[in-house]
Amino acid sequence: SYASPGDGALYFLGVLSGGLTGVARGFFGLLMMRSITALAPSNPDTLYEGGLLWSLVFLGVGVGVLVLNTLSWSCLTVTGEHLTTNLRLALLTKLLHFEVGYFDLEDNSMGSLTEFLGEKVTLLQGLVGEKLGMIAQSVVMLATTVVTMFVWGDWRVSLVVLGCISP
Repeated sequence: SYASPGDGALYFLGVLSGGLTGVARGFFGLLMMRSITALAPSNPDTLYEGGLLWSLVFLGVGVGVLVLNTLSWSCLTVTGEHLTTNLRLALLTKLLHFEVGYFDLEDNSMGSLTEFLGEKVTLLQGLVGEKLGMIAQSVVMLATTVVTMFVWGDWRVSLVVLGCISP
């Protein structure tokens, strides 16, 4: 109830672009393998064509990751700021409705309440904002990497790598 109108779409776009960044990073190992095998032939014509193709693919993936990462970070930061602003405003409005005697207690002094508004609400912004994009990116990257290992790699090596992942 503390989100601003339109924040749902920004959250969705931020998490989606974070997930797509994870897909691109998950396929990075496959791209590296394909580029190395493209540079293996001894024919200079195919070597030049393969090198040019894979360098352009890497450039495209790099630009795509840059755009998606920037989009994810921007959307989630804006929605986190909206949430933080609305939450601080609601808390301050609630504090202004308390009786004067409430502030006489040491735990309810203006300094401790201001510190709460400054620090604890900012922690919520960090959790809901950038961390949410990083979680989406990491989960999708792990899933994409596992699928890539089993589809284009050796299943035995994939099982060994999965066994090495800490729980």
